[in-house]
Amino acid sequence: TDIGYFPSYERLNPGTKWIYLDWLCNISNKIDTGYVFIFYYGLERHLIEGDYRNAFEMIFRLRQYHDNKSFLSYSRNALIMSSILHRDPENLEKVLSDFHEGEKCDNLLLVAKKLMRLDLTIDEIISLSSKVGFKNTRYIKNEPQLFRFHLSQLLISEFNKESFPFHELEFKLKNQTTLIFANYSLDNEIRNPNFPVIIENKEFAEIISKMLLVTHENVKKDLAEQRKMKKTESN
Repeated sequence: TDIGYFPSYERLNPGTKWIYLDWLCNISNKIDTGYVFIFYYGLERHLIEGDYRNAFEMIFRLRQYHDNKSFLSYSRNALIMSSILHRDPENLEKVLSDFHEGEKCDNLLLVAKKLMRLDLTIDEIISLSSKVGFKNTRYIKNEPQLFRFHLSQLLISEFNKESFPFHELEFKLKNQTTLIFANYSLDNEIRNPNFPVIIENKEFAEIISKMLLVTHENVKKDLAEQRKMKKTESN
């Protein structure tokens, strides 16, 4: 039963209330996403000012069974934001290990990692390519393993590890509001907090683009060498 956008328990009729309460007995069952959001709205409040850890775990469970794009987007943002509020790098890493199709490194993730002084991973750097204006993605698409290998080698040569400690860099950043929470009964300042915009910073974009460009050129050289060796072996 479709209960529409911005649902609430009080507006359910007796039949849809029974459907909702029955579903709560097993939240893994497939159901109209409106019912998921009714449950989720309360969990968001707990992320902010209640039983944070149990709410986090329940939302994480919901994400395994309900793949609605709107729900996945809101819940990912809320989990990242709550990790920031509670200074919880362990739960932040848990969210980042649970990327769904279409979810990429974005500004909120960058803010969270910078605040908690966590490095950018190889996959996160690659997922930033379109955000920083790197358009020559041929090898990212066609030679993903080789591209990741050469990017890892570049990071090791620069930072002695396979990750980018971007949090050590100082950028002059502008701020903007970002919609985080789905629960429309929350105060506007909580739903739409002010964040620094790292992803649009020119200096940051240039650093990521340069890494991707150098990696691209190294993959190109590697493939040329492989072709040369095969030609030599066949003669």
